[in-house]
Amino acid sequence: MFDVVTLGGATVDLFIRTPASRIISVKEALFQQDYLAFEYGKKIYVEDVIYTMGGGGNNTAVAFARLGLRTAFIGCIGQDEEGRKILMALKTEGIRTDFVSRVTEQNTGLSMIINSFDGERTVFSFRGANDKLTSSMINWDQLLETSWLYIPSLSGEAHAILADVVRFAASNHIKIACNPGAQQLSLGLDGLEYVLKACEVFILNKEEAEQLTGKRAPHRAIDPALVPIDVMRGEPWISDVRELLTMIHSLGVRIVVITDGLKGAHAYDGSEYSWMPVYPYHPIDTLGAGDAFAATFVAGRIQGKAIDECLKMAAANGSSVVRSYGAQPGLCTAAGIEKIIQLHVEVGPVRESETTGKEPITRSLLWG
Repeated sequence: MFDVVTLGGATVDLFIRTPASRIISVKEALFQQDYLAFEYGKKIYVEDVIYTMGGGGNNTAVAFARLGLRTAFIGCIGQDEEGRKILMALKTEGIRTDFVSRVTEQNTGLSMIINSFDGERTVFSFRGANDKLTSSMINWDQLLETSWLYIPSLSGEAHAILADVVRFAASNHIKIACNPGAQQLSLGLDGLEYVLKACEVFILNKEEAEQLTGKRAPHRAIDPALVPIDVMRGEPWISDVRELLTMIHSLGVRIVVITDGLKGAHAYDGSEYSWMPVYPYHPIDTLGAGDAFAATFVAGRIQGKAIDECLKMAAANGSSVVRSYGAQPGLCTAAGIEKIIQLHVEVGPVRESETTGKEPITRSLLWG
């Protein structure tokens, strides 16, 4: 039996560290776009090259396994050395690889990541064999052995399996958690309604939620006394995503979570809204933080924890991941997460009921 099965991407990630990058901001009438830039025609000095494993399905499988859950991974890799390394890494983490398929017509997925000085990154992504995952590769009888199914971003041909896996899980009382990617979000609310109705947990970031709902989240003031100033980064406001949460929840999902980078994360279960600020760590590399947060939140639910406890766990693991290069090296065990939480007892969820007005969040709404 499995506690959770994840499906999705598995890649080899190549990090390139260089001090030579510059960020160029181009302003237009209605928006500003930032670009990572290098001097044209010049040989660029590289400080370090770091080789790690990645991919949404792979990352979340490792996160679940390190938190003590019996985990299996469904994915597709090439018949190459990179594929062999991914298999070995999964097995080392104690993850079952029975569901992993290998193909000869495409190489294993590869990402090249260039980091900027502020911890953000630009990713060159070769999906490779990840896009070749099909329904025919899945052992459906064995999938009946899991209690939960975690669905991250699916691209290429793999996107076509979404309907099959959701309907299979729903018809067999397997709980579903989903952290959708661009192709899934492009379906819109109407196209994703069958997914939302089947989901126990649906997690996405603020920009994705705005895209999906067609609504913009305004700013909402927050009392700086609620959290340390370094957590708020000197800006006493958060995004007011309550309308987005409510819209998505109304389509049938049990718990909706919207992440917002350094502004924390929000959750809604139909009766109460919760906001969890970030833990005060300076990010070195943000790749994989979203996977860590999402998988840890879901792990907490699998273990029967309350939403606010899940938010604390997820924020702690996300803060650990951003302190090292790569999506997996910083993933914590349960003990590691608890250590972060205990080091920062002043940081915790803020909770309010659906009946609370639109006033700024104040200390009267502090939970914990």
